[in-house]
Amino acid sequence: MSDWANLPFELLESIALHLASVDDFTAFSAVCKSWHSVWSELKEKIILPPRLPWLILAEDQDNQQIRPIFSLSNSKTYEIKLPEASRTNCVAANYGWIFTLSPDLQINLLHLFSRIQIPLPSMLGFSDQYNYDEEFKPEGVAHMFVTKAVLSRNPRDEEKGEWVIVAIYGQFRILGFAREGDKVWTDIPCPSRCYEDVVFYEGKFYAVDCHGIVIVCEIDDPKSTYLVESSGDLLLISRERAGPLFEGRNDDEILPRYYTKGFTVLKLEKNKNNAGEEEDEAKYEYPFCWIEVKSLGDRALFLGRNPSVSLSASEFEGLFKPNCIYFTDDNEEQYYTEPGGGGGLDMGIYNMESSTIEPHFTGESRSPISPPFWCL
Repeated sequence: MSDWANLPFELLESIALHLASVDDFTAFSAVCKSWHSVWSELKEKIILPPRLPWLILAEDQDNQQIRPIFSLSNSKTYEIKLPEASRTNCVAANYGWIFTLSPDLQINLLHLFSRIQIPLPSMLGFSDQYNYDEEFKPEGVAHMFVTKAVLSRNPRDEEKGEWVIVAIYGQFRILGFAREGDKVWTDIPCPSRCYEDVVFYEGKFYAVDCHGIVIVCEIDDPKSTYLVESSGDLLLISRERAGPLFEGRNDDEILPRYYTKGFTVLKLEKNKNNAGEEEDEAKYEYPFCWIEVKSLGDRALFLGRNPSVSLSASEFEGLFKPNCIYFTDDNEEQYYTEPGGGGGLDMGIYNMESSTIEPHFTGESRSPISPPFWCL
């Protein structure tokens, strides 16, 4: 035992850094005093997940600083000191982290074994809140406000880049996300409510609602979609936005807080077999498919708070540009509260060939209720 106890710190540190689970790290600390001292030095640097799930039991009412946990590996119950989780709404995230929402409405990620905390935006940083009043206050629903929280990766595994956490929250159980350093939560555009579970799979978050419908959570590229008939074809247009609002920054001094950065155009076509012949529509469950279109040719699209329309530029003798998308600000969920006058900043002409945007109206026209729109 003495030889093991006298191993140099650098070697013990190398051994510890190659451990795969917190169970191994805990066993490492129990070898002897010298190994325990290495554990003490490294416990805030090495953030490992448990090998098997630990059952986190209800807090001890006689001593709320202590949290009992049950181990599946040996069927034993242990007590760990965890005052940071006392009287909080605790929801397991993953990688050994716990999502805590305290009575003062502050939210943190708490690592179960190292007790390291990472601050997240507070409960009031979520956009969809209950109708509070003098008697019904946010503190009264903190214990049930968030029902699920899922991480994209271990926040302390810095070599893998940025991490994101998605939460199911509020009375309608909708989806919000935050990145490290965000001041507010950002809602994820969803076609439904009452989401029940979220998973991070192959680089994307997926969520399922109470009806069993699964969606891909659009986090990095907020989009709006449009349908338009153009020269006898059905087009599906996706509009991608960016800006501080979609990056988790809540700085009202930065305008515009959102802007359009591009469009993708798809055309509906019949599937073709290996011989290049169109498939029999009645024979296949999905006889059609979407094909990306790189050019609109002579056509120009007009999109926004109006029926989407395609027009021929040559028929109007150059009054507008071909192969372009003329768009207005239709981000209704955000422009109602946009500082300085509402929506109307996110307008322009998108050139399909050059992927550039230029203005179609050079003045300023903004409204929180009825910003500019096309009348056709």
